[in-house]
Amino acid sequence: MLVRLLAIRIKRLLNFVLVAVLLCAARARFTAYSSGNVVRGGSRQLSAYVPLRPNAVAWSVNGIGGGDATVGTISNTGLYPATATVPAVAVTVRATSVANPAVSAHTSVTVQPPPPPVVSVSPTSASIQATKPQQFPRGDGCGQHGSHVERE
Repeated sequence: MLVRLLAIRIKRLLNFVLVAVLLCAARARFTAYSSGNVVRGGSRQLSAYVPLRPNAVAWSVNGIGGGDATVGTISNTGLYPATATVPAVAVTVRATSVANPAVSAHTSVTVQPPPPPVVSVSPTSASIQATKPQQFPRGDGCGQHGSHVERE
């Protein structure tokens, strides 16, 4: 009887130690990847490593499961498509372990406006006659198109 009681206590102790080691390892090694900048209207693929089984994660943006239209949404696979406008608040994406919801990691994403378009006019100056139209070439990246400027 004493041996059986001792075996039960040893088994419980080993289970406790095993769970404690797994939780400590999970906290130490759980990582969310790919923080950084994303252009307004663009997207960023995020990933997370979880050493637990199942190693799936639930994604949230600023504490909202799956995100929303204000701060951006995130798919089950970690794809973050940025909003069409720059959010007024900082964006934090969190990956939470499905196996142990107490374990999570987060990363920051900065939504930035796209760079301004490059516009040029050629020629920079021209002489035209008062009664004749003058054509100025305009490139759109797909070939040359002309537009007419007429003086009234």
